[in-house]
This record gives sequence, structure tokens and C-alpha cells, in this order.
Amino acid sequence: MAEAREQKINKRFAGMACTLCGDALLLGEDGAICDACDSSHHAPCWRENEGCGKAGCINAPFKIPSLPAEEEDNVEPDMMRCPHCHKSIHNWKIVCPICGQITELNYERKFSPAARNAFLFSLAALLLPLIVQIIVASGSVTNPLIRHSTFAGIYFGYKAIEKGGIAKEIIRKDPRNYGRGLAIAAQIIGGISAVRLILGPLLTLLLL
Repeated sequence: MAEAREQKINKRFAGMACTLCGDALLLGEDGAICDACDSSHHAPCWRENEGCGKAGCINAPFKIPSLPAEEEDNVEPDMMRCPHCHKSIHNWKIVCPICGQITELNYERKFSPAARNAFLFSLAALLLPLIVQIIVASGSVTNPLIRHSTFAGIYFGYKAIEKGGIAKEIIRKDPRNYGRGLAIAAQIIGGISAVRLILGPLLTLLLL
């Protein structure tokens, strides 16, 4: 918080110009002397400014600089001003590459369809071989179907890993989407399912 010595203007400061308004300080009126730079002010000027009027003083209030109107309008084609840092960026940018903020002031987060699709592939990799093996065990189908289900499970496991990576990249580039946790889960489930289906037959062969 800006600090000042609020006092009656004495002979030392009488006749000096207020650092803010520029009017002369009169003997006996309420004044404010900055503790950091010793600049003199009218007390009401100091309070209205909420700090020292001398540029660069540590007691000067922080103010966000505004762009001149002509600079705001001087944007090249296919470019726009970031609503946060006001830098010129491509108008198709969802996230400002300079300040890292979303360029839309009002937006709604939505669940990423890519994450959902990745998780569906992981479920197929996990459940399809189990379902087929149950059907085979019931005697409804012949053994070759087991081999086909194994290949399908490996394929779906690979696709779950691939699509999970795509979903994470989409979410990283567009923070309006969410579902990164589901995409990671899809990659883990898909990887475990694929490895299990690959190692299972190999272990069986080694034990024969």
C-alpha cells in the first residue's frame, strides 16, 4: 500500500507544485508527502490517485497501459488483438502464443469426442477377446475364432493408444476441451490388453 506523510503544508513545501495536479501548495492546507521520493501533493490528489504521482516511484499506483485507438485498429488481415495481452496474433489462434490465455472471453468447456472414442477402443480391446472366449467355451463356435479375436484385441489396443495420444494433443491445443484423464486411461487399458494378448500365446508356447 502506498504510504505518505499527511501533514499541513509548511514553509518548506509552500509554493511548490503538486506532483499530480500541478497547482501550488498553499501554506497550512492538507498535504501528502511521499515517504519514498519526498514528492509533495495535495492530500485529496494523493487519495484520489491512490498513491504518488511521480513516474517510477515505488508508491505510484500500478496502472495497466491502454493501447492507443489507432494502434488497436492497426491489425493486419487474418490477425487480431489478444483480448488479454493485446498483442497481434493470428485470428485462428484458440490460445494466445504470447500470454497463453484462451482468446475467447466467453466460452463453454466441452467433453472431447476424441477422448471418448479412445476409451471405446480400449474397452473393445479389453472385452472382445473375453467375450469370444466365453462363446467358444460354450461350444457355439470353433477354435479358429479365438485367433481372430486375439488379433482384433491387439488391433483395438493399438488404436486405443493411438487415439488416446491424439485426444491428449487436441485437449492440449484447445483448452476448451476436457477429458485428458479418460484419454490416459484408454492408453493404459489398451496397452495392457494388447500386451496381455501378445504375451499370452507366447507363454503358452513356451510352456508346451
